[in-house]
Amino acid sequence: MARRGHGLGARLCTLWVAYLLLLHPAAALYHTASETLHWFAHTARKLPDRMRYTTLTEDPTRAGVPLATLGRRPGTASAPGAPPPPRVIFVFGEHCREIITTEVGLWLARLLVDDDSGVRLWPELHSALERAGEAPASAGAIGAAGAWPDTIDAWASEVLEQLSIQIVPIESVEGRRLVEAGQLCMRKTPVTNVDLNRNWPFAWQRVADPADEQYGGPRPLSEPQSRLVKRLIDESPVAAYLNVHSGEWALYTPWDSKPAYGSGLPPDLPGLVAKLGDVCRCMAGPAGAVSGYLAFGSSMDYAYVNSKTPYPLTVEVYGSNQQGKLKNGAKNKPLGSFPIVYVKPEAIANSSSGSSSSSGSSNTSSKELRQCFEIFNPVDEATYREVVGDWLAAFLIVLRHVAKHVAPGSARQLG
Repeated sequence: MARRGHGLGARLCTLWVAYLLLLHPAAALYHTASETLHWFAHTARKLPDRMRYTTLTEDPTRAGVPLATLGRRPGTASAPGAPPPPRVIFVFGEHCREIITTEVGLWLARLLVDDDSGVRLWPELHSALERAGEAPASAGAIGAAGAWPDTIDAWASEVLEQLSIQIVPIESVEGRRLVEAGQLCMRKTPVTNVDLNRNWPFAWQRVADPADEQYGGPRPLSEPQSRLVKRLIDESPVAAYLNVHSGEWALYTPWDSKPAYGSGLPPDLPGLVAKLGDVCRCMAGPAGAVSGYLAFGSSMDYAYVNSKTPYPLTVEVYGSNQQGKLKNGAKNKPLGSFPIVYVKPEAIANSSSGSSSSSGSSNTSSKELRQCFEIFNPVDEATYREVVGDWLAAFLIVLRHVAKHVAPGSARQLG
């Protein structure tokens, strides 16, 4: 199976696993939060030249935001005085119930730093790379399948040398643990009931009812998780920012908050997005123009406008019933065909928006809990491997693209 083995440390107690399996049998495919964070902490101690691990925190009495930094150790640049490598930030597990996103983040880290990771052998990964027009360096007599692992190993070494890759495997740790305790519909933060991806300053909207799915808090950056990720973004220029979710198959560029394409994005971004769309065979384009809804106060719009990140993306890695998948032969519209909205100062709106829906109360029925799990997470091993393989290919393509197009020590400026 995709999930077990590979030395991930101690398992949860038998009674806990049995309980979660009663809620949904597919839970056996997934790693727990404890297993995931243990792997990152253990691997950072084992391979300090490839990965460092810490917990971002404001208050030591509360759960912080775990952060792994992959790449060469600071101070070991190949040339004296060389600028720092471009930074790429991945954020997984922002919405608690979207646990497949953390799986993708875990496998991405394993692919990049773990020479013994079996994921480099997965045919699902190889097929996804081939759909993007990639080919192994030298197939020779052994064929493409046999040559792919060495090629992926070489690519992993290259991006670790050229980039600083920062992974937040689970942004909402407290909420994730409640999902594991049975609240499978929980999307927002515990206690405050805030959608972390509506809690950012740019285009934030006031929503009166905390039960509303779009509730972004009483004010921008009201939540410690948002403040900590913002602090991470603001530390130094960011070359690429990828906020990873589930609920559909999609790849989005700015804007989130406007039905248009953002101005000043790199001229090579449309080609990259088209290539990634071939990998996932899914919707790709400006979020507000393609998704059917606007998202106000999102981290992608903040990274695009405030941080001037040249490659800001929101990724939706899975949706049930092929939600977001392109029909056979269908193609995404080129980014250049969408209207462009230029960057300008954005006032905070005070109007209500969105619609109320459940975030996973204690009154949710067992059937509804199972449905929540199935909407956002694959429930069979074949689909699980497809999701992981597709998005590892996509993220590896993004990393190689950024390494090629962004100069060390700086991020491109918006026009």
